[in-house]
Amino acid sequence: VPQTEKDFRQAVVALAKLTGWRLYGTWSSLHSPQGYPDLTLAREKPDGTAELAFLELKSEKGQLTEPQTEWLDILGRVPGVKAGCYRPSQWDELVVLLGKGR
Repeated sequence: VPQTEKDFRQAVVALAKLTGWRLYGTWSSLHSPQGYPDLTLAREKPDGTAELAFLELKSEKGQLTEPQTEWLDILGRVPGVKAGCYRPSQWDELVVLLGKGR
């Protein structure tokens, strides 16, 4: 059964919280810049540094807009930053990305 973006987002948020990430997600994108990723996540690493990730969440058939693609592209070129679009079928990849010990 296909997951809606809303259901998928709730599952990703729960996973992120469980694995120690702080997160931000815009409540309503009405007055926000077009294309900014759905979730911004940050987490302290055991060595005292931190990691940063930007996730755009889509249903299996959802399409990235040009502004979304541009945001993910530039954010993904920042050294050490993780940025990408994920779908419910990529759950295992998200578990690895957000899992402990990364």
